[in-house]
Amino acid sequence: MLDISLLLLISTAVVFLLLIGILNNMLYKPLIGYMQQRDLSIKNDLQKVVQNEDEIAKLNAKADQIILDAKYAALAQKEKMIAQTKLLIEKKIEEKRLALAEDYAKFEASLYKNRISLIKDLKKKAPVFKAQIVAKYNTL
Repeated sequence: MLDISLLLLISTAVVFLLLIGILNNMLYKPLIGYMQQRDLSIKNDLQKVVQNEDEIAKLNAKADQIILDAKYAALAQKEKMIAQTKLLIEKKIEEKRLALAEDYAKFEASLYKNRISLIKDLKKKAPVFKAQIVAKYNTL
């Protein structure tokens, strides 16, 4: 029936075991080591990514705070400039108001002088007007 050779069976087993040992040392161990190293590298990269995300979040918070501080500073500067401008405008308005009041007082004084001189002229010419009125009245 089947003829099994013991020498051939043992030599095949020895060759098989030798081949497994050689493949284990030359192929499987370096391949497993490379895969473990790659897994470790991936874990380290993920940790670095998490650290970078934390650092980015901190930097973004710091940038937001700087922007907020700058906005407050700009708003304060704006309010200060508005207040200074209002004071300057009020001062100029008051100066103009005083100048106008002075001009108005001068105008009233000249108007009063003109009125007095007009009254004097009319008093001087009143008899002439009376005579003209009487003459007109007589002609009617």
